[in-house]
Amino acid sequence: LLDATWFRSKIENYSLSALNAVHDEEMNCHQDAHCILQMQNLIPTATKSDLAKIAVDPTIIARFNPMVNLESRKSLRSSILTWLRLCVYEDKLTRLISLSKSASTDELLRELHTETVWDPDENPA
Repeated sequence: LLDATWFRSKIENYSLSALNAVHDEEMNCHQDAHCILQMQNLIPTATKSDLAKIAVDPTIIARFNPMVNLESRKSLRSSILTWLRLCVYEDKLTRLISLSKSASTDELLRELHTETVWDPDENPA
């Protein structure tokens, strides 16, 4: 569980950073301008719930950071889909740990045999 949580957290932080900051060391003026627009609420600040929205509609990346190019948007969406998978795995592991401590063996075995068929690449919603 700790590994799943750690990796989910890393991808989450990476994705939010990519959405909420301009990462171009040669163009610091863009970062400054982006921060000013965020402070004035002209550009929204992305949150975890926005990551799920982006998985369904990656075009909204530009609302948070118009400086992200097309190739980076594809990479960011791929990271977000991995984040979604890790959220599901983390939840399953939490359930398994809880069941192992408090439930009957039958309930634990049922959960172990439950297979996740959801594929965020095919249907992120």
